[in-house]
Formats: sequence, C-alpha cells, structure tokens
Amino acid sequence: MHDLRVWAIAYAPSAKNNVRRIQEIHYLNNEMWYMYYNATWKRMLWLIVFWFFVTRIRRSRYMLKYNNDSHDANFRDTTATM
Repeated sequence: MHDLRVWAIAYAPSAKNNVRRIQEIHYLNNEMWYMYYNATWKRMLWLIVFWFFVTRIRRSRYMLKYNNDSHDANFRDTTATM
C-alpha cells in the first residue's frame, strides 16, 4: 500500500506544486520507517523472552546434552550413488 501511494504521488499527471509532492513522499517514507521500527523492537522483545525460555527455563527439554536425538542421521547407511 505504501508503494502504491508513493507511486501515485510521484507519477501524478499534475506538474504543479512539485515541492509539496516531494514533501508528501518523504512524509510517507517516514511513516513507513516508523511503523517498521515500532514492529521490530516489539519482535526483538519476544525473541529475547523466547531465548530466555528455551535456554534457561526449559533447558532440559530443548537443549539436550547427549546424542539421543530421534532425528539423528547415520551417514554410513547412505549409498554413494549420487
């Protein structure tokens, strides 16, 4: 939606008031970057909480110390026909 609004302003058929058009494009870009950074720092907070949960609280479930993973691959069983 942002790109469509900027495109409509930048390529509008009117040739008057070019400074106003540039100011509006800058305003839209500032609005877009504000929304981006506002969403990014909230996501980073959730990532920190998730990391703390996995590495500190539920360490015994998600961070196994020994090689007892159910999806462990045995590469000696694969054939060399590729």
